Amino acid sequence: MSGGAGDVAAPAIRARSLSFRYRGAGRRALDDVTLDLPTGSWGLLLGSTGAGKSTLVRCLNRSIPSFFPGDLSGSVTIAGQDTGAIGVPEMSRLAGIVFQDFETQIFCTTCLQEAAFAMENRGLPPAQIRQRAAQLLTRVGLAGLASRDPSTLSGGEKQRLVIASVLALEAPLLVLDEPASDLDPGGRESIYGLIGSIGSGAILLVEHDLEGVPATGPATLLGAGRVERSWEVTGPEALIAMAETIHRAGVKPPPMAMLTAMLNAAHGGGNGSGGRIEPRDLSPESLDAELSRIGWSHDTGIARAAAPAPGSGAHVRCDGVGRVHEGGGRRVEALSQISCEVRRGEMVALIGPNGSGKTTLLQVMAGLQRPDTGRVSVDGRDPGVIPSRERARLIGYLFQNPDNQIFSGMVREEVAFGPLNLGLPPDEVERRVGDALSAVGLDHAEAVDPFTMTKGERQRLALASVLAMEPSIIVMDEPTTGLDLTEQSRVMRVLGGLKERGHTVIFVTHALSLIHQPVDRVILLDAGRTIAEGTPAAILTDVGLMRRAGLRPPDYARLAHLRGVDWLTLDAWLRGLRPPMGST
Repeated sequence: MSGGAGDVAAPAIRARSLSFRYRGAGRRALDDVTLDLPTGSWGLLLGSTGAGKSTLVRCLNRSIPSFFPGDLSGSVTIAGQDTGAIGVPEMSRLAGIVFQDFETQIFCTTCLQEAAFAMENRGLPPAQIRQRAAQLLTRVGLAGLASRDPSTLSGGEKQRLVIASVLALEAPLLVLDEPASDLDPGGRESIYGLIGSIGSGAILLVEHDLEGVPATGPATLLGAGRVERSWEVTGPEALIAMAETIHRAGVKPPPMAMLTAMLNAAHGGGNGSGGRIEPRDLSPESLDAELSRIGWSHDTGIARAAAPAPGSGAHVRCDGVGRVHEGGGRRVEALSQISCEVRRGEMVALIGPNGSGKTTLLQVMAGLQRPDTGRVSVDGRDPGVIPSRERARLIGYLFQNPDNQIFSGMVREEVAFGPLNLGLPPDEVERRVGDALSAVGLDHAEAVDPFTMTKGERQRLALASVLAMEPSIIVMDEPTTGLDLTEQSRVMRVLGGLKERGHTVIFVTHALSLIHQPVDRVILLDAGRTIAEGTPAAILTDVGLMRRAGLRPPDYARLAHLRGVDWLTLDAWLRGLRPPMGST
């Protein structure tokens, strides 16, 4: 190994005995980590929230220890270069990184300037910079937005912009820390396709959700800062073999890998009976073909569930709502003639591609934006003119980015702020704070500074501050963004409990695999219009409808479409599928 950046024989990443403890922390965030990524390969770094993934990423470009002080030991080389001898600015030539908190990487006033920034710093000719920056914006799906102020973009569009700006570095190593967390499923699929077509550079993908990820190459599973498992992903069998291990670690395995592994384990697929499931790949289509080939069937007696009974009257209603956004000399019709209603005690999910108007509709419903045309009513009243204190008791709103609403220096103070401003007595404030923190699993963190918490923890804290107000209507924009499998399940249980207690729940999500019971209804938006409404199964298993809206249906929904059932969860498939005769 010559040590030169252009040495093709040098591995893209070589970490040895890497350990790090943040200043003031009680335990190591990384503990004796060894990691190898060959040049030109696509690697996976997996783990639940708090496993140490983002800490390891910070070590790869010298953000640790340059910006995050603490005790660092061990060694890291990138493309043969010892990072201990290189400064952060020089590291950008070796490693381009899309961080989990991607919005912190945006600072220019137009999308074109953001995509051009790295090239300007390298002194490329202006004409070449403009041309390549425009090409990068087109590659990530932001064509036509060159003059837009990034602050006016949706969360998913901002994530695409950061990916474009990092691709401009043309570094031999590209590290992506949950690069599709704010993207709709169609955008997630296209971004992974783009990443896979980049060329000869190495890619390290940091994830806790493998649905739709075209995974090949070395994989490393972290837990509590240590390497729990390392293996090579050479084909579907490798992920099937590891599916249950990954799941137990709080990482979502490819759904078809998990289903295959559990069916084989439950029905003795390895006993020579001929019933072992071995799909060609991990697509629903491949698994459906394999199930049919070896004679698996499904219980037709539970094939199509009846739609839930309607709720008792409209709690939130939109009639012909339109909304136009203006900025940068452009007018964008965010909503056009939206008419819909959410019934009292109902749980409704708003879905659609990035930029389809979901957040705008959510904020119009909550009274945070006023419609330009049409009317919104909450219990028959315009939410925009309800006095703020009364509206806070009626409607709770959770922003997509938790940092847009967290401002206190202590977790308990953050959650208590709303109830205190309602003038509630101290014992009632205590009860609400305790209940809210317990509901989101942060009852142990009352004295913690929110800005030292992970993004997932901050997301749960923001939700707790909404729950403490005990509003009758709870409105949430991407409540599970940045959360691992365990935390996502926790949030959905919280929402289900709110519905059971009579709250009306409306939320936007790109995590379509979470949309099943207790969600009653789905409203599908595209280009600012409502294009479909129905039960989760009716919408998600309509593959043609979803594709026309630019969305990738969840794998379980695609399998349900192929088999003519409405099963959207792993448990439903495990209950409903029947092995071939002769299998145990």
